[in-house]
Amino acid sequence: MGVFSKTQPDGSPRQPFYAKQMRNERSEIYNKIVFAFLAVSFSVFAFQSWYFGSYYRLQENAYRLTVRIIDLDSRYAQSLAGAPAAVLGPNVVYAAQNNAANYPGFHLGWQYATEEELSMLKLTPDGQGVNATTYANQLVQNQDVFAVILIHPNATVRATEAAQQGSTGYDSRGAISFIYEEARNFFTEGLLVAPYGERLISSAINAANSQFAANFLSGAAANATAVTTAVAAMALSHPFGYSTFNLRPFDYSVAQAPTTAGAIYLIIFTFLISPMWHEAFGPLRRKLGMFSELSLALIVPLTAYFWLSLCYSLVTLAFHVPFDRYYGKIGFFLYWMMSWVTMTGLGFVMETMLSLLGLLFFPFFLLFWVIVNVAPAFYDIADMDHFYSYGFVLPVWNSVDATKSLIFGTKNHLVQNFVVNLGWVIASGTVLASVTAYQRRQADREELAQHKLKHNQ
Repeated sequence: MGVFSKTQPDGSPRQPFYAKQMRNERSEIYNKIVFAFLAVSFSVFAFQSWYFGSYYRLQENAYRLTVRIIDLDSRYAQSLAGAPAAVLGPNVVYAAQNNAANYPGFHLGWQYATEEELSMLKLTPDGQGVNATTYANQLVQNQDVFAVILIHPNATVRATEAAQQGSTGYDSRGAISFIYEEARNFFTEGLLVAPYGERLISSAINAANSQFAANFLSGAAANATAVTTAVAAMALSHPFGYSTFNLRPFDYSVAQAPTTAGAIYLIIFTFLISPMWHEAFGPLRRKLGMFSELSLALIVPLTAYFWLSLCYSLVTLAFHVPFDRYYGKIGFFLYWMMSWVTMTGLGFVMETMLSLLGLLFFPFFLLFWVIVNVAPAFYDIADMDHFYSYGFVLPVWNSVDATKSLIFGTKNHLVQNFVVNLGWVIASGTVLASVTAYQRRQADREELAQHKLKHNQ
């Protein structure tokens, strides 16, 4: 029979696609094509919308990114007899209030230190209470807020004294400290918290500088020497400035891989085990006892994920991602173990769904599983719509959160991260075992029914 034979191996003629004899086949193909197009189209709209939605209202939700304003300038001026009225503190507070009132939904979550907070902070180096800078740093590092604007106690007093004395060593940048933690979330902090916070501070400082100059010139109008001295010291034109303190900078660009796109690859690499294992395991299943089948269904993927997670982690280490800065030598081991439990939690779910859906429909679940895990993992969940809060209990978010702590020293949630992901391992492993046992019993029943049918015939 030639390559271009017009007959089939059984001798029947081959038909053109549009022949009458092919009507049933064409109908079946058309149905499958329509179903495929509908399924893929639905997936595009549903899953892409799910992912795009995590980015959709970031600016409008910025009010959830809390920034504590601690105005010690006003408090110090009130406590010191004969001190000039505070200028900088009130201007910062007013700028924040005005920003929140005039730009609803497009501002950070400005918070104002309570009277209780202010009363416990030191106003002078020798005073009683908690060091204000230490307290502000703790607020940020404990992730109680995303940033702190600390207006130092003697901001107005120092500027006034510098202007009066003509001090050439006056540094206006000590008036305000803007404190944040970039590594908490590279995107949210870098694109929203830092720019919005510094914009507000700059606006408030410009207003305070103008007010300070007007107040000083009004008081020194009869003293030309005082005005000349103040201008020479630059304390009149630039009495206030600010300094930025990034407590946990995102200082290793290569770390973007394991904390962003690497999360996608983590799922994909985990998926690669499933079809290969099912292909190898399939012919063997019916020859094994129940215990052996369940053991293999769990132990083989678990072992594969152990090795695969090591390979994944070693690639990260090979590109000099530092795991020893905050946790010492155990840092890399913790990262490997987190990758392992994350892969296992993700993988057992995929093993289960592959058993239930088969290779034809499993890719749709894989797409869903990638997007549902990745969507809340990149920007801070606080800045997303509330729907995406589910991310706190998913494997990828906890893996990314743990990785940031191991590399950059952000707040330690490792116990929580491991507990959540181990919970996924236990729960999904239990479901996988149950599905495997159920399918085994179903297959046994079908075989028994077929055997009885043949015996009766």
